[in-house]
Amino acid sequence: MALELGKPMLINDDDCDTEYPSLLEEEESIADTFNPQRPTLLLASVNVARLLGPLSKLCRSLCITAEATNIFEARLISCLQLFPSQLRLGASGPLDPLIISPLMHFQNARILLYRHNISPTCSAEQRSAAIEKCEITAQDTASIISRCFQVATEEAERRLRASATFSICTHLWRCMLFLAFKQSWSAFHVLLRYSALINDSKPVNTSCGRHLDSFLYRLLEICKHDRTQNLEQDEELIALLSGDLHAGTKSGLWENSEAGTLLSRQRKHSRTAQATQEVAPSSGNTQRDMSADSLMSDESMQQWAGWQRIYQTAQWLEEEHKSQLQHRPDGLSPERQRSHSKPAADQHMNATRSRMTIASITDL
Repeated sequence: MALELGKPMLINDDDCDTEYPSLLEEEESIADTFNPQRPTLLLASVNVARLLGPLSKLCRSLCITAEATNIFEARLISCLQLFPSQLRLGASGPLDPLIISPLMHFQNARILLYRHNISPTCSAEQRSAAIEKCEITAQDTASIISRCFQVATEEAERRLRASATFSICTHLWRCMLFLAFKQSWSAFHVLLRYSALINDSKPVNTSCGRHLDSFLYRLLEICKHDRTQNLEQDEELIALLSGDLHAGTKSGLWENSEAGTLLSRQRKHSRTAQATQEVAPSSGNTQRDMSADSLMSDESMQQWAGWQRIYQTAQWLEEEHKSQLQHRPDGLSPERQRSHSKPAADQHMNATRSRMTIASITDL
C-alpha cells in the first residue's frame, strides 16, 4: 500500500536480521500441518514483499534506466523460482484461484516497475518500451486467470470471487488498461470476465470499472475521429492509461510523488513553526477529502452502466481493429503474432472468451 500510495514504508528490510528458511526447510516444516497437495507459498510471498522496498527506491527517480530495470528483472526471475511449479508463468493446467494471490502480487510489482516510465518526464522511447513491457505482463496475468477458468463449475466461480482482494482488483484493472491500449482483446476479455464475476463484492472493483469505462470511451472517440493518431503521444489518454492516483491532490506519476518521490525531496524538519501552523488547519480535512474521493456518491453509482457497457465498447473496438487489420500486408496483429509462441495459453484464453457473452456478464 505504501508503494501504491506514494508513502514511506513502515518497515525497512535492512533493519531485519532474521534468516529466511530455504524452500526445502519450509516444505518440511509445514508438511504435517497443511494438505500435502497444497503448494507452499510462505517463502515466495515473503520474497515478493521484499521486492517492494527496492522497487519503491527505484520509483523515486524520474525515470528508471534500462540498466536498473535489467538488474531488478534479475531479482524478479530469482523470486519467481521460489514459486511452486504450478504457479510458474509458463505452467499449464487448471489452477486454484485461492492460491494465486502471491503470484498476482508478483505480477503487480512488474506492472509498477514498468509503468513508472510512461510519465511525461521520460522520453518517447522509454515510454514505448514501458508500455510494451506492461502489456507483456498483462498477457501473463491473463494466462494465469485463464487457467482458473478451466474448471467451469459454480464452485470454481465461488472460489474466484473468494480470491478477489483489493490488490487483485486494481491489478486486473491496470492490466486491462494496457491490453485495451495495445488491442490485445483475447487477454482483455479473460480479465474482464473475472472483474465482472467479482462485480460489486469489492467496492474498489466498481471504481476500477468506471475508470476503465472512461478509458475505453476515450479510445472509441479517437478511433472514430482520427485513426492515424499516435496514441502514445496523447497525454490525456496516457494519463488515463497510467492508472494514476488522480483523485488525490499530490500523488502519482503526474505529480512526481509516486513512491514518496515528492516526500523524499523535501528536507526533513525544514518547515518553520509558522508554516506548520498554516498547514495544520487543513491537515485534518485532507484525510477526509482523500477518503471521500475513494468512495462513490449515489449519483456516481447511478451513472455507472456496469460491466455490460464495457464489454459492448470493447466489442466495438475489437471489430474496428479487425477491419483495420484487413489493410495490413501480413493480416496479423501483434497479439496474433505472439500467439504462435504461446499456443496453449492462447487456447485457454480463446476458450474463456467464447463462453463470455453479454448475457453471462449481466447474470453475474
